[in-house]
Amino acid sequence: TDVNKAAKLRADFVANVSHELRSPLSSLLGFIETLRGPARNDSRATDRFLEIMESEAKRMSRLINDLLTLSTVETQEHIRPTATVKIGPILKRVTETLSVQAKERDMEIILDVYPDLPPITGEPDELTQVFQNLVANAVSYGTMKTPIRILTSIHRRAPHEGDAGVSIAVLNRGEGIAPGD
Repeated sequence: TDVNKAAKLRADFVANVSHELRSPLSSLLGFIETLRGPARNDSRATDRFLEIMESEAKRMSRLINDLLTLSTVETQEHIRPTATVKIGPILKRVTETLSVQAKERDMEIILDVYPDLPPITGEPDELTQVFQNLVANAVSYGTMKTPIRILTSIHRRAPHEGDAGVSIAVLNRGEGIAPGD
């Protein structure tokens, strides 16, 4: 049944997250043990281990933030947003935030915002996160040295809504997502 499938998905998810958190945690514990023992007076080893420990701690922090976000999404998934926001400034901030990461891969993020784009209904933080995820994926998985375009447009009738709407597309070049995924 659907309830059993949902329970299995949740159990698999918890197992996967536990595994993902266990790896960096084990690394941190191992480095701490080494720093207290054999590497106690080795400043080069200490610096190297601290750098790795910081990276692993940041990884765990990202995983936990993702979990908290997922939890928030699940508890609010049926609550329609009520705020009205201008999407252009949100997209501009996302572009500015990820442009350094894009330059590291010799990519450029091109923002093409339709003039006089009307405000949309949505929560600014949630919209920022959605577009940061989309653009970050375009940077990470796109072909190096190719542009990433963020295009906006207005539609007289939004699909499934009937009213006027705004569409936003993040376009990049790359292998794409496998059909099974």
